[in-house]
This record gives sequence, structure tokens and C-alpha cells, in this order.
Amino acid sequence: MMISAQKISIKLEDYLERTAVNFGIQDGKAAGQSVSHVHMHVIPRIEGDFKDKTEIYKKLRNDGKEVRELRSIGEMSEEADVFR
Repeated sequence: MMISAQKISIKLEDYLERTAVNFGIQDGKAAGQSVSHVHMHVIPRIEGDFKDKTEIYKKLRNDGKEVRELRSIGEMSEEADVFR
């Protein structure tokens, strides 16, 4: 899982012109799991995206809705084609 996440993050950083990434693994309700399977969030970052670097964790506690870019199925499909 971590090797795949690392490969994905490298491509995301390049494609989105970001300089860093956060990984968040959620396994279990107490870990903030929003779907009923273990999964990992790969969050591309750039210097200054949050004034306080810990702010992202506060936003993620709210199901990540404040840090997610909402996209249509078509947009996500096009994005997946780019990464393939």
C-alpha cells in the first residue's frame, strides 16, 4: 500500500505542481474512517497552503470536505486517464 501511495504521490506532485504530500490512512471508525474499508488519502501540498501547518488535520476531521476539490465523474475519469 505504501509503495503504491509513494508512486502515486510522485505523479500527483508533478502533475499538480506541488512540492509535498500528506498521507492519511483510515482503518476503523475511531480513525475517522468514512467508508467501510481501509483506505489512504494522498493529499498534495504546497508551501503556504495553510497558514498553520496543523490546520489540515482539523479540516480533515470534518470528513475532508473542506480540503477536497469536488469534481464530476467525467473530470475524475479524465484525470484517471492522465495518470494511467
